[in-house]
Amino acid sequence: MENNRLWITPNNDLEAQTIVEMLKREGETYEVTGQTWGASWQNLEEQIKARIESAKEEGNAIYGVELQGDSNGAINIDHHSYGDDDRSNPDSSIEQVAKILGVELTLDEQFVAANDKGFIPAMEKLGAELGIKGKDLQEIIANIRMRDRLSQGVTMEQEAQAQEAIEKLGEITDKQELISMDLPHSKTSTVTDRLYGKYNNLLITSADGETNFFGTTKIINMLNEKFPGGWSGGQLDQGSGFWGGYADQSAIKGLVQSALQKVMDSKDDREEK
Repeated sequence: MENNRLWITPNNDLEAQTIVEMLKREGETYEVTGQTWGASWQNLEEQIKARIESAKEEGNAIYGVELQGDSNGAINIDHHSYGDDDRSNPDSSIEQVAKILGVELTLDEQFVAANDKGFIPAMEKLGAELGIKGKDLQEIIANIRMRDRLSQGVTMEQEAQAQEAIEKLGEITDKQELISMDLPHSKTSTVTDRLYGKYNNLLITSADGETNFFGTTKIINMLNEKFPGGWSGGQLDQGSGFWGGYADQSAIKGLVQSALQKVMDSKDDREEK
């Protein structure tokens, strides 16, 4: 067992919770910040900051899991981008932690990693690679998604609000190029899970000022450029992912709709030729 590492991690989604369980199982020294999504080095609790300083004085390596901002020399474990701070990595955070610890991921942890990197499509791909299919695969995916929503603190009221917002869209029979909707909260997994397979691009504006986009990498790059300070991730190198941030929601809607209209017009022009 290594005694010269200190891990700092949030506990704000299923991957983070699973990392905490892994660190505990492997006898690692760690501190858990109570911050939600968007956790940062700057906003760590004072007792954790003091623990970090003590660990540095003792010559310990400091690892921070998905903490935005200046790490002051600590090692960032991440695979997301935060504005100009690009921490993209083909491995999810839990995969990176496992490599540092020198341990193999369990089957459940493999699906947690796939879910965090690429949502349901990535879990379906993993299932195919492992020879898991049909009902068995669907049960695993449903279990992972349910646990992820619970770990994010999704309440029954928020689940109901999401269902109500989706019902307002009416019946969706064909896959939509863009679905745009308003939500009373920013627990977007309550929508993405329910609408899986029904859209190419999804834009959700929340009453708390947060906006989230799920769709093509090209538009995510545009959002990062036009509205710096947000966050993005997913399988961007494969053409799709997600973006989130706090900016003028009308301006974001306008940019997304305009960009997609140009794509569709270009497609129509090619088909006519």
